[in-house]
Amino acid sequence: MLKSVATSIIARRLGVAQGRAIALMQRASDDGCLPKAVGSTRPDLGPNDLALLFIAVAADRGLGSAGASVRAYADLTTADGTTLAAVLAHIIRDTRAAQAVARGSLVLHLDRPRASLVTAGQHLVFGEPEPLGQAGRHVAVPGVALAAMAIELQGASPENADALAGIARIAR
Repeated sequence: MLKSVATSIIARRLGVAQGRAIALMQRASDDGCLPKAVGSTRPDLGPNDLALLFIAVAADRGLGSAGASVRAYADLTTADGTTLAAVLAHIIRDTRAAQAVARGSLVLHLDRPRASLVTAGQHLVFGEPEPLGQAGRHVAVPGVALAAMAIELQGASPENADALAGIARIAR
């Protein structure tokens, strides 16, 4: 999938202004986190690149830190060593995995890189657990939005992605 198409899908699903998402994508690309076009050859993004693009837009901590944010969040691991980028790529690659998050949520903690993902039957914590009783800035992505975005990135129309994510949300 082309970066411009993927950026449009991710921005729409996250409710982020298209221009902001494009700027974050460009900064992450300039920092080497995403492939760049060479001449007239435009790269086709696979699930791993799409996961990094999602992180670039969702974990927005400023344009100047887009690349650093992508690297920090992508490399966050669970206690068993699974990275956030790997889990997101799996969700983007696999329709069943996407549907499994439909009733859950993804929370990215912006003050200090860490994340929490609730799926069907699992709660994954990436990075250090959040201290109790401490407020901070967060981005919460409803599971149904994450599922619909992943299904759309797999090639489904927005309407079909919404339908599949909605069915998964109520069927589990």
